[in-house]
Amino acid sequence: MRAAGVFSIQFLLPASVEGESPETLRLMPQIDRIDTKWLLYGLPRITVELRQHGWEVNAKRVARLRREHAEQILTYFPHRFNNAIAEWVNRRIQALTPKACGYRNRKRFKTDVLFHLGGLDLYPMHVL
Repeated sequence: MRAAGVFSIQFLLPASVEGESPETLRLMPQIDRIDTKWLLYGLPRITVELRQHGWEVNAKRVARLRREHAEQILTYFPHRFNNAIAEWVNRRIQALTPKACGYRNRKRFKTDVLFHLGGLDLYPMHVL
């Protein structure tokens, strides 16, 4: 869910869809970006916007892609389920790597992830 209450499909699109070309998988987030930025754009205007950004598409292709992925978009509303939390955690983990200038081994990486994202209470317990 976006801040303005407009739903974004970027978290619903699978990483790879059977039968879809890699170009199509790269195109779908661009269509989503235009849909969420300009809510009142129709197929012709979305097509023009994509062409201005270097995509070779026509209105029929944009319509087909939106129609094929409409089920994923509409599934969100009754169930209110997406993988936004997993994407958020993944983004936080990926932000740790540059901060640490890389990790020498997996054990140190796992320790750092658990330290920063584990939700541990690190304050010492008051012992009487």
